[in-house]
Amino acid sequence: MELKMSRISRKADREILIHPGFHKTGTTYLQECVFSNETIFNDLCSHQEVHELLVKPHDLEFNPGAFRELIGSRLSPLDSRVTDVVSSEILSGTMFTGSRDSAVLAERLQSVWPQAKIVFTIRAQGPWMRSVYIQYLKRGGRKSFEQFLRHTPEPGYHWFATALLEYDKLVFRYASLFGLNRIIVLPQELLQADRTCFLQHLFQFAGVSAKADPASASYEGKRGKSPPASGAGLLRLANLFRAAPMNPEGPAFLSFLGNSLVRASYRVPSIFGKADEKAQLDDLIGNERLDGVRASNRRLQEFVPVDLSKFGYAI
Repeated sequence: MELKMSRISRKADREILIHPGFHKTGTTYLQECVFSNETIFNDLCSHQEVHELLVKPHDLEFNPGAFRELIGSRLSPLDSRVTDVVSSEILSGTMFTGSRDSAVLAERLQSVWPQAKIVFTIRAQGPWMRSVYIQYLKRGGRKSFEQFLRHTPEPGYHWFATALLEYDKLVFRYASLFGLNRIIVLPQELLQADRTCFLQHLFQFAGVSAKADPASASYEGKRGKSPPASGAGLLRLANLFRAAPMNPEGPAFLSFLGNSLVRASYRVPSIFGKADEKAQLDDLIGNERLDGVRASNRRLQEFVPVDLSKFGYAI
């Protein structure tokens, strides 16, 4: 056993790429269309394995050796030209409780594999906040957007935190653990505008072989599609009739009705006079921590190889 652990420890000196999120920033596309390309990347573990070995364990029970051993057993051969990668947005924390575990997860990752490069993906705060709220509704939430933003839980309980709009806080936490020069931040908007440019920055940072063609990453339309903001009212209605992670007590016997309403939310542009729901969300977002967001984006620019202001980020 001692000899086996010694081999795993030596393997931990190998460099891997870790993509911890953020949520709702094109992570599904990267996982399904880029990191799944076995000629370029070696995807080391699943979301479920990340959850079971890194995220789920209590602080008093976490064992970095278990996750280190899993990764070490799946590393590509030394003479391989593929890049080993761990990609899971759950590594950036649980959004609906304010991602209060994000710093702890960063420390756990560093204890597991200190020789890692970190790639974050981000999204302009307005569209990101809309997407987070729609995801909350998809998972069974019933609060209006204003209630979602303003809710104050009882002492000892946690809720979404608008501090998450300031991406630089977690990025700099990772930089303090792994090193400033081992972090890159890539905006989803670049992926949408110029996929080849996005992948060139990613490949260069990750040390992917110069012969790897960014165009070889497949693309099959938009991944992880969510209902439009104008469907929010219909989603809230649907959640009266179904059980979901944010509403586990929902009436399961009416789930057929709830699920039908969810499907309809993708197709109906407005419901019950709420055609202006997107505008209402934008107004609330625009007034939320705007000064902090601007300062955060200016600090974040240090890690971003393109000009954020050209992609709609408040600077």
